[in-house]
Amino acid sequence: MTQHYPTPPGLKYLPYQEDGIRYAMKRDVTLIADEMGLGKTVQAIGVINETKATKVLIICPASLKDNWAREVDRWAMMPLSIGIAYGPKRFPRRDVVIINYDIVNKFLGHLKRIHWDVQILDECHYLKNWQSRRSKHVLGDGGIPFVKKKLMLTGTPLMNRPVELWPLLFPHDQRWGDLLEFGKRYCGASRNASFASGRSAVGWQFMGATRLDELNRLLVERLMIRRLKKDVLKDLPDKIRQVIQIEPPDHVVAAEKDVKEFLDGHMRNHPFEETVKAMSTVSLNGIGEHISRIRRETAVAKIPDAVKFLKGILEEQAKIVVFAWHLDVIAGLEAGLSDYGSVTITGKTPVKDRGGLVEKFQTDPDTRLFFGNMKAAGVGLTLTASSYVLFLEEDWVPANLSQAEDRCHRIGQKDSVLVQHLVYRGSIDAVMLKSVLRKQKIADQAIDGVAAEQ
Repeated sequence: MTQHYPTPPGLKYLPYQEDGIRYAMKRDVTLIADEMGLGKTVQAIGVINETKATKVLIICPASLKDNWAREVDRWAMMPLSIGIAYGPKRFPRRDVVIINYDIVNKFLGHLKRIHWDVQILDECHYLKNWQSRRSKHVLGDGGIPFVKKKLMLTGTPLMNRPVELWPLLFPHDQRWGDLLEFGKRYCGASRNASFASGRSAVGWQFMGATRLDELNRLLVERLMIRRLKKDVLKDLPDKIRQVIQIEPPDHVVAAEKDVKEFLDGHMRNHPFEETVKAMSTVSLNGIGEHISRIRRETAVAKIPDAVKFLKGILEEQAKIVVFAWHLDVIAGLEAGLSDYGSVTITGKTPVKDRGGLVEKFQTDPDTRLFFGNMKAAGVGLTLTASSYVLFLEEDWVPANLSQAEDRCHRIGQKDSVLVQHLVYRGSIDAVMLKSVLRKQKIADQAIDGVAAEQ
């Protein structure tokens, strides 16, 4: 007989969420890598309940701290005091301590002395760079030593390439091998003869992706549980993605011509990872900055076309979610669509105000537009009042786009979600979408065991 885990009155785990709790209870370290929107937070709190933990450390992005406090208060079976760490203020001595990645170093002295029953690393792909201070403080030898059970949560464990998994794997299970061993087996490691020597990873590059089927199998066997919406939520409609290409004005064509030729030439004549390496190299002589400037100017130039396009969509859609990167792009959209009710969340929006803005969009029929930049609004929010998402600017990382669009495509959504990208034909954004597709194929094969299309 299948075990059912108790919940507070009025709440209930979905069957696959109980499976996730069951999986984690059998392991000291678990990577819950369910697709965005399937309730990883709820499963983690289920583990807290089942272990009867009274010392819980939750490390997450700053924008998600308040959400974690609300969810723990809602789902916890025991009375647990909850404290949120802010900046250099006093360390919160509570049963559940919630802290963001960027200030862990300020409280390491406190964190190292406590014996934690459960540690949760939410959006753990923030630790993908093994050289970053953030990863060393959280996962390295100088990190947090006394943890009975660790949960790592992310819907996108592999953002770009397999080497990003290594910081999450090796500290917990040395069977994965050191960076050089892991890199040779799964990352197509190549050495620069001028620098590489001996057993050191210095001088080696880990830009590739090899033995992905084996990597996926071992991830599932050792620590990862991953479910997709299409597998566990049969009633949740699929997303439909579309690219809408519009003709650019003459000044945009002229401004982008030299940059587009550079990118198109590299992507046509070299493997993708070499293109990424080339982008990193050219940034040293100013071309990278030039590309960033042109991308921003192109997005600003697109504002009038986007306003006209969105007015047409508003005739058919009750509510719309719009993502961009630059604040002046969002400001231009707000001005051009001022006749429609809207809310906006960017990095400048105080965290304490964001919940109210989301609630207004979700419940007020006259609030028809949600504007957000992907960094601030692309994770942790539920925007299921809309079944339409529009991107006005692109990203090199497919997981960032997936995270953003899944603000609408998650539990509570009743309709199919239409995701559209509005790009100028032949622009940098159009070129970027080609590379995003290539990256997504690699991620799908490594994480989901799905063979990439050729």
